[in-house]
Amino acid sequence: MKKILLVLLFIPMFVFAKTCDTAKHQEYINYASKITYDNSYSKSSNRFTVTLYNVVDGLRVKYGNRYYERNEDDTVTIGFVPEGTSMVIDIYDSDENCDIAGVIYINQLYFNEFYGSNDCIGYENKIRSCTAQFTTIKVTKESLEMAKSNYDNNIVQEKDDKNKEKEELTTLDKITTFMLNWGIKILLFVITCIISVTYYNSKFRKIKHGI
Repeated sequence: MKKILLVLLFIPMFVFAKTCDTAKHQEYINYASKITYDNSYSKSSNRFTVTLYNVVDGLRVKYGNRYYERNEDDTVTIGFVPEGTSMVIDIYDSDENCDIAGVIYINQLYFNEFYGSNDCIGYENKIRSCTAQFTTIKVTKESLEMAKSNYDNNIVQEKDDKNKEKEELTTLDKITTFMLNWGIKILLFVITCIISVTYYNSKFRKIKHGI
C-alpha cells in the first residue's frame, strides 16, 4: 500500500513537468542577437549607463542578480555601473524553462581625469596617459609621472644614440677620405720602393761579381 502511495505522489511531477518550446526559443535567440547597446559616462557620478536597444516583447534582461524592466520603446537601461567593470548581461525569453537566449559582454573603461589637464601639457599625442580620455588601466598621478619620465628618458637615449651614430659615421668618413686621398699614393710609394730596392740589389750583385 505504501509503495502505491509513493507512486501516486510522483505522478503529478511527470504530468505537470514543463519543457522548453525549442521552436519559439530559437526565435528569441534570433531576437537577442539583434540587441545593440549604447554606453555613456557621467563625470558627476563617475558611473556608466548602458542602454540596450531592440529588446522585443518576450525578452528578459538580467545583470547580476537583478532582472531589468523593458521600456515601451524596446530599450532597457542599466545605470550606475562603476568604471572598470566587466559586465555580463544575460538575455532570457519569457519561457522560464528555456536556457539563456543570448549574452552581452561589456568591458567598461576607466575615465582619465588627467586628459586635457595641465599635467599633460607637452605630452599630448606622445603618451597614452595624455592622449586617451578613457583607458583600460586607471591612470593615477604616480603612473602619469612615471609615463612622462619614461618618455623623457627614451628621448634622451634616442638623442645619445643618434649622436653616437653620427660620431661613428664621422670617424668612418675620415678614414675613408684618408684612404681615398692617400691610400693610392702610399701604395705607389711602397711599390716604387720595392722596385728600387730590387733593382739596386741586382746591380750591386752584378758589380760584386764583376759582371
